[in-house]
Amino acid sequence: MLKALIYGFEVKGNIKADPLHPTLGIIPYIYQDAYNYYYCIWLAEQVNDKKNIEDYIPKEEKITIHSPKPKPLIETNAFQFLLEDDINDI
Repeated sequence: MLKALIYGFEVKGNIKADPLHPTLGIIPYIYQDAYNYYYCIWLAEQVNDKKNIEDYIPKEEKITIHSPKPKPLIETNAFQFLLEDDINDI
């Protein structure tokens, strides 16, 4: 029950403590999620228990970043019709 409450308050964060109406009625609703959460943590610890982190050698990869090239300015005549309007037609 304690682990289910810790899961609800700290991990999920969707349960707010109400000092005026303390209740444990939320436990049946979050128990299975809390059980699955802590079970997955236990499985991960079991898998990683036999691995030694000092034996791991990270792979080194060299990455080169080329300097960016400016894009050419493309002139469009999107507003050319504003320039071609005849003022006398108004």
